[in-house]
Amino acid sequence: MGEVRLSAFARREWGPLYGAVRTALVTDGWRAIPLTLTAVCLTALLQMAQHQPWGTARSG
Repeated sequence: MGEVRLSAFARREWGPLYGAVRTALVTDGWRAIPLTLTAVCLTALLQMAQHQPWGTARSG
């Protein structure tokens, strides 16, 4: 029951994007998930380093 409601909400909220992603996952499998998670983790790591006192570029 909850999965059906979640699916309906996703279709309503994101429409064509939801359909494209769902179709790709069903036909191609989960091939892109590891690369996506790696990119998200690296972005978060670089963001954290940038906001450290030693991570900012200093001019002058």
